[in-house]
Amino acid sequence: MASLFGFFTSVFYVSAFLVFDWSMWPAAIVGLLFGLSFLPQPYIFARNRSIGMSITALACYAHFTIITWLIGAHAGLHIFNFVVPAVALVVLGPNRILLISFIGLGAVFAFAASQLIFPEAAIPAIRNTPLQTVFMFMATLLTLSLILAVGYVAFALVEKTEMALEAEYARSEALLYNLLPEDIAARLKVEPDRTIADSLPQAAILFADIVDFTPRAASLPAEEVVSFLNKVFRALDELAEKHGLEKIKTIGDAYMVAAGMPNPCGDPVHRGRDGTRHAKDGCRHVGRVS
Repeated sequence: MASLFGFFTSVFYVSAFLVFDWSMWPAAIVGLLFGLSFLPQPYIFARNRSIGMSITALACYAHFTIITWLIGAHAGLHIFNFVVPAVALVVLGPNRILLISFIGLGAVFAFAASQLIFPEAAIPAIRNTPLQTVFMFMATLLTLSLILAVGYVAFALVEKTEMALEAEYARSEALLYNLLPEDIAARLKVEPDRTIADSLPQAAILFADIVDFTPRAASLPAEEVVSFLNKVFRALDELAEKHGLEKIKTIGDAYMVAAGMPNPCGDPVHRGRDGTRHAKDGCRHVGRVS
């Protein structure tokens, strides 16, 4: 997209040169060659961004210096040099800060050299004409617009990256709390290097297994088996939360919970017994529904 913009912008200036005066054909040729240099850039950047950006910067600085020599510094086209470092920052990122610094210094040097060495146009037809003022106005406006556009793209990329990181963090948090009890996961986040080993005076472990699940699963499609297990385990999850039990893990058709851990309680056996009684009723209901 940027390559096409550069190409068509160059074509516009080439047309303006020739429409104004045919004697400006040298500037038109330089502009056309510069526009054509944008076309292979996507392929170069796809192979190596640093090399692609370096070639682009050198081409821009050379072009704007030559074109300033031809039509004069009063036309202001050498102002476009300052767009190059802004583009380099977005394309290369902060990890290539040394290369971006050199590109920025190149832009300052190319601008200063053009301004000081070529104040007057080498082509007499454009000297002291309103076209130079028009070019100066357009160059200033386009340069500011392009720098603002590049800044907008940069901020949009940063925001997109932050949103992706937040989404990844949320997924990691959900996975952590799914694998570990909430209390243990919270302590692990605060002190990741600390060994967690608690002494529990009383605890009860409950292990449930679905009777005749294997022959039933063998006779049903895989989707129905997964759906059935999902209904059973969801019902058990609700009961575990209701009775203050901690889900340990599921293995196939087996379900394991604990009472009195990781947080101790005064009646783990009674909690486990109540949970077991309600679990049987819940599983019978799920079995009838299925």
